[in-house]
Amino acid sequence: MASGGIESRGAESSAADSSAESKSQKCKSAECEIIESKSLADSGAPCPQKIGFYRSAFIGDSVVAIHALYALCKLYPRAQIVVYTNAEGAQIFSQLAEKVADFGADANSASLAESTKSLESTNPAESSNPIESQTLSESKKPAETKEVQNANFLDSDNSLDFANSNSHLDSAAPADSVARAFAREHLRDFSSRFVCVNTDEMSREGLASHIKREAFECFLLTQPNRWRCALVASSGARRIITFATARNALQPRFEKAFFSRAFSRITYREALLKLVRRIDVRHYDSQISRIDFARITFCQDAKSNAKISHFIDNIARQAMPTTTQVAPATQATTPATPNIICINPFVRSSPTNLSLESYAALATRLAERYRHIIFVFISFAGAPSLPKLVKSLPNIAIFENDKNLANLIALLRASSALISPSTGTIHIADMLQVPTIGIYSPKDMRLWFGANMRKDFMLVLKKPLQKMHADDEAKALESAFTTAIHAIDNLAIDNLAIDSIVL
Repeated sequence: MASGGIESRGAESSAADSSAESKSQKCKSAECEIIESKSLADSGAPCPQKIGFYRSAFIGDSVVAIHALYALCKLYPRAQIVVYTNAEGAQIFSQLAEKVADFGADANSASLAESTKSLESTNPAESSNPIESQTLSESKKPAETKEVQNANFLDSDNSLDFANSNSHLDSAAPADSVARAFAREHLRDFSSRFVCVNTDEMSREGLASHIKREAFECFLLTQPNRWRCALVASSGARRIITFATARNALQPRFEKAFFSRAFSRITYREALLKLVRRIDVRHYDSQISRIDFARITFCQDAKSNAKISHFIDNIARQAMPTTTQVAPATQATTPATPNIICINPFVRSSPTNLSLESYAALATRLAERYRHIIFVFISFAGAPSLPKLVKSLPNIAIFENDKNLANLIALLRASSALISPSTGTIHIADMLQVPTIGIYSPKDMRLWFGANMRKDFMLVLKKPLQKMHADDEAKALESAFTTAIHAIDNLAIDNLAIDSIVL
């Protein structure tokens, strides 16, 4: 018995030692994971506390700047980033979200992922959509400094309870304390880390005053024309990084990266990343490969999702025959669920496009070939009339959007593909990883080719629409039809079900 008791106590002691060792290893493992995840931010590089970013142009120009902004957030997670943009840009940037919330840390860190889960609000009604919480028109700030705070690439469906975040973290198990402390550190001033300033209602003097007041350590000027260069040069920004131009070539205040629309062989998206790289070349080169740009997406907007779901239900009932299977008397028959391919025929900045008549002919031929796909023209109030141009087929529809960009995002997210010229709509679809069938010029292919686009899905036209003769456009239409068939068949869209897409 005594011997047995000794053996039992020895086993208990051994088990206790093993448990203690296991806890120690677990803590060390957590520490190692967090140290590894922190390396992106703490690689020894100087971290600016405030970074300015100027981007005020069309929607597509703002969308292609998202990679640069995302890189800034990941490379310098403790810095406040202030984006100077217009109303369209503010809509784009305030819709940004991230598929996985990691607060700038390595996605492979399980401890950090667990630490963020306890911070998520369990009440869906408290979800904070940045558009709804503070729109441009509802901002209480003065007109000259209207700001829209963004969710900072965090999925807006997972709102954070900042008031109780410390209590959640402090009650964590010891093994997770390192991970939770790191998460708490990244949550400080989280709501003010990414701010959009709408410059539409600001005078140049007001803009200059605002930039000077912010006292940026780094300012990235992505559009270095004469007046913007002069404005930023007179600010108190410690460093100004921009593209080299004839206007700023001799100005010592500017740190310049070379990019030419005429000669450079990189896309505009990659050119903007060159500006980010100039902040700290060594830090950028050592960390950029660790940033997963595929995580970038746009926020889910409940009202827009409901609107698009209702629209899809209506066009599906009109376009698709009801199911032929016998249903119980209490169960109504439902229409077959179609796939949707959107067609955007409108463009503002590129001269390369098809005419509306060609788009109507293209949609008609595709709709006749693919009866189980609904082709949806994307239009807007005041756009040229499409119903007169489109042949009356049950699987062709028109979606007329208002000025709410969230509706367009919801429609594209629910689509199987998009046919479009080089414009903001195709860049939004590319960001959502929706397959795109582009109508581009050779210059568009060089400058505006998206990160998720496929070259074999692109129709490259060498002549702008205004210089096309009748036979040129007939050939372009035939090429567009062939390219679309190749893409649709390659993607097997006709065999997919749209109800597998989550709105």
